[in-house]
Amino acid sequence: MALKELKKPFEKQLPLILILGLLWGLMEYFIGDLLKIYFRPFLGLIMPLITAFFILTVKYFIPQRGSIILTAIVCALIIFFTRGMILHGTFMAVLLEAALIEIVFLIFKFKIAFYLISAVAIQLYSLIHPLISRGLFCLSTHFLAFKNWFNANLASVSTDILIIVLILFHIGFGLVAGFLAYKTTVYLAKSKLIDVTNY
Repeated sequence: MALKELKKPFEKQLPLILILGLLWGLMEYFIGDLLKIYFRPFLGLIMPLITAFFILTVKYFIPQRGSIILTAIVCALIIFFTRGMILHGTFMAVLLEAALIEIVFLIFKFKIAFYLISAVAIQLYSLIHPLISRGLFCLSTHFLAFKNWFNANLASVSTDILIIVLILFHIGFGLVAGFLAYKTTVYLAKSKLIDVTNY
């Protein structure tokens, strides 16, 4: 099927939404587990980067409003069947990330601001997710893993300074993910694979 045909009525996009949601769920499951094993101090940075790039690029193919939320529901169902409905974990995170994407999309459509703001928002949400879901921040596993790595390999700093450093890291990773997603969709648009000018 030619990608130009992807601009269809919403109900005809459902098979694509199901496929992309399945890919998102499998990505969260397998890549997340690999990062926990090999890059645990950076899990909270790398996984949101990959997620942001994936779903911002996916939005190009399913530009209808609400499409990412439906994709996230499919992803959340995959997580439910593999890990259970742990509301403070990935299940909750993907749904809120999708809501953030859709809110920013309503304002900016496919402008570069959509990609950059969305990706940074996902990164910052990932940072504060333990605080929102469990009332934890400095005692969250992501923060402690990064703190131990930073103190052991760079410098021993106070918690306040480390929080600032981590915020800057998340913003930087978000900008990278957003820029990469933007350049990817610009390339797809120049290839005229699908017309999204009406969204």
